[in-house]
Amino acid sequence: MVRVISVHHFSRQDVSLVGAAPTALSSAGANTVVLADGRNQTMQVRDLEGGAGGRVGHTFQTIDVVREVVYCPTGKYLLTLEGGAAPDGVRVYVNWADPAVGKAPICPRIAGCVSPTYASQSSSDEDGGGGGRVILDVIEFPQRDSPLHVAACSTTGNIMVAAANFLAVYKYVNKNGGGNGASKDKGGSRGYIDFKECIQVDKSLLHSNLLLPHVVVDALFPGFPQLGSYRGSLE
Repeated sequence: MVRVISVHHFSRQDVSLVGAAPTALSSAGANTVVLADGRNQTMQVRDLEGGAGGRVGHTFQTIDVVREVVYCPTGKYLLTLEGGAAPDGVRVYVNWADPAVGKAPICPRIAGCVSPTYASQSSSDEDGGGGGRVILDVIEFPQRDSPLHVAACSTTGNIMVAAANFLAVYKYVNKNGGGNGASKDKGGSRGYIDFKECIQVDKSLLHSNLLLPHVVVDALFPGFPQLGSYRGSLE
């Protein structure tokens, strides 16, 4: 006797060829998917409502080959782990959703140290953005060891970077005030997002996956039954 279990019935299925296998991919909102193309170090932004498989809305350049990508709805940024076989870069792409960044130069800045230029704001800003050349705003996180995984908290916007021997948590900050060369608009100085390092935890066990729910970091260690939890204030 065969028992039939009813599950969700999909109304249709869309399939689209993407060329070479992407090195990383992630959903980025309700109807958007981003795919990393390692051949030419670009990221495709695909609109799932735009046709079969999602049409390519625009692409933008990444600094290195993307190995992991995470979308965070708080801040609406893309967090990436980048590099070769042994990744060595952790970056946040801020205004990636703006189609104007497709041909824009990359303007990297160090987390917590350097503010963005006015031109890095989206060309579609309602308060007069796009006054001048658009720049792809990228935040870089210096690492004391080779990073292995990254994670982002969808509620707070905080991110975590894991290496072989430590975990680092960076607090999401929404700053007010002009960046380098920023000009005044009707609402005062233009704000921007940034991060500051607030927690580091030294450890000795390797991990296979990371979760960052609010202020609790859960690291799963392969071969061990325990779940390591690290708690700390992000204020």
